[in-house]
Amino acid sequence: MENFRYKDVSKLVEETFTLQLSDVDGNPVSDGEGEIIETFEAPMIKCEQGACNGEQWEAFKVVFKVEPKQATPEHHYILKHDTLGEVCLYGSPNDAENLEFCCSYDRSKLSN
Repeated sequence: MENFRYKDVSKLVEETFTLQLSDVDGNPVSDGEGEIIETFEAPMIKCEQGACNGEQWEAFKVVFKVEPKQATPEHHYILKHDTLGEVCLYGSPNDAENLEFCCSYDRSKLSN
């Protein structure tokens, strides 16, 4: 998680991540049709600082371009990238082709 910071993530726009749909415990879940989705690849198309980003909070969102069948309802995902390692985040679709993750960290609890 320590590497999933705006300063690091924002450099990776247009790079492909591996996403694993999971429950809170990291168990695979189905796509709604009984098929287990373990992993899929998706390019990150946006990384923007959020409205509450400032002195107290580091806030940003990342958006991935996905196939319509991959933009499932809100769920936990494990995001994997060679540079960052992996992190489990809660994401939700913006529409049939965009999956968004919002991150907000208390700066006083982060190491630089």
